[in-house]
Amino acid sequence: MDNATLDNHLRLFYAEVKNQDGDDYSKSTLLGLRYGLERYLNSPPHNKGITISGNPEFKKSNVVLNTKLKSLKQGGKENVQHKPPLEPEDLQKLKISVFAVYLIVQVPLGCCETCGSVRCCFGVVVVVKVNET
Repeated sequence: MDNATLDNHLRLFYAEVKNQDGDDYSKSTLLGLRYGLERYLNSPPHNKGITISGNPEFKKSNVVLNTKLKSLKQGGKENVQHKPPLEPEDLQKLKISVFAVYLIVQVPLGCCETCGSVRCCFGVVVVVKVNET
């Protein structure tokens, strides 16, 4: 796919992308999508060596993305809504649990449909024992 076609597809993608609830993604998510796509295209086996942000070949898609980001800002949806900070008591419990004991067990998940063997179908179960104080 040439850069002009990719630019057109990205332009449509940025204009229409929504989360599962049908709402617009946040600014950080939209920028993360763009950088993730760029990283994907520049890693093996693709090795395109392109930069989507700031590249004149991707001007149309970047204009659409920047317009969407401005629209989010005007609608007051630009910022991420963070969870409240941990209470000091809960933070102390986490610090103590650093010394927790971890047990990793391989469990057969059933017969492999491909080869009929149980050996290649193991899953890993992590059992965590948290020290209580």
